[in-house]
Amino acid sequence: MHASKDNYMWQQISLEKFPLHSWSCKEKVRVFDTFMQSCKECGNIEALYRKGLEEIIRYEGSIEKGIKDLNMAAKKGHLEAKYVYGLILLCSYDDDLRKEGVEYMQFLRNVKCVVSCRNKVVNLLGNLWRKPYGTLVRNPSPLGSKRQCNGWNMKKCRSWKIVNNKDDDDNIKNSCENCRWDVELDFLYDVLFHHV
Repeated sequence: MHASKDNYMWQQISLEKFPLHSWSCKEKVRVFDTFMQSCKECGNIEALYRKGLEEIIRYEGSIEKGIKDLNMAAKKGHLEAKYVYGLILLCSYDDDLRKEGVEYMQFLRNVKCVVSCRNKVVNLLGNLWRKPYGTLVRNPSPLGSKRQCNGWNMKKCRSWKIVNNKDDDDNIKNSCENCRWDVELDFLYDVLFHHV
């Protein structure tokens, strides 16, 4: 009974006030890492999300391990994990995985939190060092490729602005949702990785 109470406590701890990574002395870093690992092992979805994100951007991190953690957090309902994981799926060369990525993004758009998720990811990452651009292999084929779409024409001439209003509605008439996700993917890719 005592162990189950402890697990429940680790699952429910809010990590909102904690940074993604501790830069203190070695002892404090060790304590912080142990704390985060305990949260993750007990099923804290915020810890799964944070450890996954950290694995993806750290130089010595494992992208595969990070994606696995993000997937678990996303499936358990963590919105920012759904955002990052959904966009990572859009990088895939596998059409089924790209469709799954679009489904994640459509879910977030339907609950009107794409902009909120994007902003939270950017704030959490702050000024941390990132892996070089191109570390995560990305399918160069855009999702939106219908030439009759206004979004396609705007992307082509670089006049598309990332949607940044609270209700996640874009005002571009006759643009397809796939073009929206292409632009969102460009933005996140630039945030996760840096140009060398």
